[in-house]
Amino acid sequence: MGCEDNCCKSVFFHHTLLEYILLYKGYSALDADLKKQVSEKSVNYIKLHKDSMESSTTLKSWCPMNVNGKCIAYDCRPMICRFHGIPSQVSKPGAEPVISPGCGEFDIQCSGMDYVVFDRLPVYGELAQLEKKLREHTGFNSRIKMTIAEMIADYEAD
Repeated sequence: MGCEDNCCKSVFFHHTLLEYILLYKGYSALDADLKKQVSEKSVNYIKLHKDSMESSTTLKSWCPMNVNGKCIAYDCRPMICRFHGIPSQVSKPGAEPVISPGCGEFDIQCSGMDYVVFDRLPVYGELAQLEKKLREHTGFNSRIKMTIAEMIADYEAD
């Protein structure tokens, strides 16, 4: 909250069935009025995203799950939402680590602290293993590439 590069204003595509289901758990727990509000915001977000893609502009609109500056699906948010703004690296075997700096707000709040190496690769590996097991169990083989708004619209379409 208060960040210039707020993750809730960034366009992320989510690719796992596991995250789709987890977000659904958070969405389905909302009361009817809040669901309606989030659903309407999702429709608007999708339109804004489409318009920004057509005009080659960057969309900086709040995620539909952000209400009054807070994620209302915080415990069920996707992995990229959890990692956004945290300095990290990906260390692939035989290659130099790819280091991503933290966001400005992280730097302000954590300046002067020792850098702790956070390698995303093992976490993504665990997520991939869980995803594989879930897909084997469910027989779901389709590709997923959706924003949170698109997931919500998809929940509402059923």
